[in-house]
Amino acid sequence: MRLPYFPFRPALTGSRRRRAASLLLGLYLVLRLCAFERWLPQEVSTVVVSEEGDLLGAFPARDGQWRFPGRDTLPERFRICLMEAEDRRFFRHPGLDPLSTARAVRDNFRQKRVVSGGSTLTQQVARLCLDERFGPAKRRLWRKALEAWVAVSLEAGVGKRGILSLYATHAPFGGNVRGLDAAAWRWFGKSPETLSWGQTATLAVLPNAPSRIHPGRSRDALRRKRDRLLQRLAARGLLSPADLELARAEPLPTVPHALPQLAPHLAAFLRTRQEARWQTSLQRPLQEGALRLAREHLAELTGQEVHGLSALIVEVPENGAPRVRAWIGNASQDDAAAWQVDATLAPRSPGSTLKPFLYGLLMDRSRILPHEWLLDIPTRLGDLKPENADGICHGAVPADEALWRSLNIPWVRSLRDLGADPFLQWLRQAGLAHLFRSSDDYGMSLAVGGCETTLSELAAMYAALAQGGVAQPLVIGVADRDTLRLGGPSAAWTPPPTLPKAHETFLRGNAPLARRILSKGASWHVLEAMRHTGRSDEEAWWRAFAGGRPLAWKTGTSFGNRDAWAIGVAPGWVVAVWAGNPSGEGRTGLWGTQSSVPLLFRLFSLLPHDRPWFPPPDDMVPVKVCKETGARATALCSTATVMAPPAGAAAPPDRFHRTLHLDSAGFQVNAGCEPPARQVVRNVLVLPPVVEGLWRQDHPESPSIPMWRPDCKDGLGTNDLEILYPEPGAVVRLPKGMRGAQKLVLEARHRNPSAQVRCFLDQTDLGLSDRFLTWVTSPDPGQHVFTCVDEAGHQARASFTVDLPKL
Repeated sequence: MRLPYFPFRPALTGSRRRRAASLLLGLYLVLRLCAFERWLPQEVSTVVVSEEGDLLGAFPARDGQWRFPGRDTLPERFRICLMEAEDRRFFRHPGLDPLSTARAVRDNFRQKRVVSGGSTLTQQVARLCLDERFGPAKRRLWRKALEAWVAVSLEAGVGKRGILSLYATHAPFGGNVRGLDAAAWRWFGKSPETLSWGQTATLAVLPNAPSRIHPGRSRDALRRKRDRLLQRLAARGLLSPADLELARAEPLPTVPHALPQLAPHLAAFLRTRQEARWQTSLQRPLQEGALRLAREHLAELTGQEVHGLSALIVEVPENGAPRVRAWIGNASQDDAAAWQVDATLAPRSPGSTLKPFLYGLLMDRSRILPHEWLLDIPTRLGDLKPENADGICHGAVPADEALWRSLNIPWVRSLRDLGADPFLQWLRQAGLAHLFRSSDDYGMSLAVGGCETTLSELAAMYAALAQGGVAQPLVIGVADRDTLRLGGPSAAWTPPPTLPKAHETFLRGNAPLARRILSKGASWHVLEAMRHTGRSDEEAWWRAFAGGRPLAWKTGTSFGNRDAWAIGVAPGWVVAVWAGNPSGEGRTGLWGTQSSVPLLFRLFSLLPHDRPWFPPPDDMVPVKVCKETGARATALCSTATVMAPPAGAAAPPDRFHRTLHLDSAGFQVNAGCEPPARQVVRNVLVLPPVVEGLWRQDHPESPSIPMWRPDCKDGLGTNDLEILYPEPGAVVRLPKGMRGAQKLVLEARHRNPSAQVRCFLDQTDLGLSDRFLTWVTSPDPGQHVFTCVDEAGHQARASFTVDLPKL
């Protein structure tokens, strides 16, 4: 509707309107560009919360203040109390409230002193900005004018929600406590969302007089102020009479509460990541339960002078990345030096925990079948002379049994056949980022854990077994600009610059990805082998603490009893435990079976058991094998069928069955002493002499190999006699000592323990030996041939090289 003409009405059309609009726009831009909120401290505490949002740990800001990161919304109770106590008209004024100002002027005039400032909530935030920039100042008219200017600027710049966020982050709540979240935790030990009406009202009135929170400093005045606010809330119908009485009866806080320290090592690690707030994947109930069990178990280990214990609980979904649900960096409380080390990230020797992956890799490389015999005989490989934990050799052991019994010799010999470098490269690609040395340096000790890795990397590797051979990084937490993952494969392995910070390089330098490291069939067979329950000591713990639930687990003990490991896999879960001294000191009783396994099964008792065991995967193929040896069948053995990974179809054929020619009395013969027409042909399991001697110790019922008939003197080429050390093609290094080159012990084995054997080194007669079949010599550097002959003329020969390294 057009207004009637009035000659004295100012005209706001045309150029004047444009000038007015420009003036208003310019004023708004000036207010907006002032950005007074930047005068407030930017340093905030590092806050670590669980997946549910529960506080796990926090650190003060760099200025020493407890100032939690800002929040977008306020809890409803606190918003109501704050508005009622400080600024009822907050959402209806532009930063200045004329009614409040007029009321303050009136009250001050009547009292003839300043009793009310009439400040809005926005002006209070403005005062915080000015105090931070210029320091606190007395109430003066010019200061009030400056506050008003800053308040209007804040309204234009950050808006109502931003002002509330600034207040909830920077308002003083006594001592070095700033902001609502820090105040709720420091004064009441809980999150703002869980505060009662009485507690919320206390915090709502506290910023006007933060010193009153301390005992002896006008706490009665604080109580009266809180109660008046509660009374006003009740008058508005927000509190019932009963709620009012309960709220007024609540005591005021006296001393600050200690903040939760449920995951101190993880919180300390996240503090280095330059993010203010981390929402981790940890679940607080599980973290609390795991921490309690770990501390109870460490109390038992302390008597053995073991001061370090760490554990990880990882949830492994059927699809998606595994997520860490509990992180115990170190359960130590009494040993300050040990507590400083987060053993989940510290590189340690993994002991036997890598054997399952060598077993799986050998199956996928067509080297062995799941139950194929591996040789378990005395072995020397250069400077390495592996021994089983019980000091006993068994001759031949099925591969899956060699795994669950954690024998050393079969896996060292298997790695020699595969090669250390292929296994090393595979481990690096699978996620072991700390393997910084060359394969020549590691050698065959890789099979028994003579290398470096961390508990978190191993947990990711075992999680790959639970996901059918697909390795992925473990998700730890997320922040605004960062996502933390540990372990798992990387796009390209790069050697870490320094060993202690290797995990940092891996986390930041390489993009995480999912990679198949084992076939589904190989992963399944690894789990089946580790599921075996014939380990008496460990099985007792399993039944006592894990309730006999289906589990696959592996233990490990490093050289010198410095590290004790236990890692278990169940559908949906992986639990990893390490025990030892962070200083690296070994202890006689520190074994994976005794020191880590009990906690492993206790931790599994915290986890749900709602998924069936892993079913056989669909990628396996039927393979015919020899019943006795488990190797791929030939025409010389009775057969059975096993389901194996696809590569199993190309595994080497059985090498232990041979066709023997016998006479009517059962002696071995040949055409030189028995006519072919009178010979009986039989397919027999024939083990090498050293294997057979050890095998019969465990299997005395096994039939013996038929002896040669005495008149068959030309039975050459048989394997009754065998060179044990050095093996053909070996390179023997004999470092020089104070008295020259060290001695070399040459060994042979004969199927007949009473046989007499004479041996030669090149053309030198070493003499006759009829008991231990060992000879000691000092060979020169270079090529040599070791030859042995028994009284029947059977020969065995091995060529080897002696190397005398330079000092």
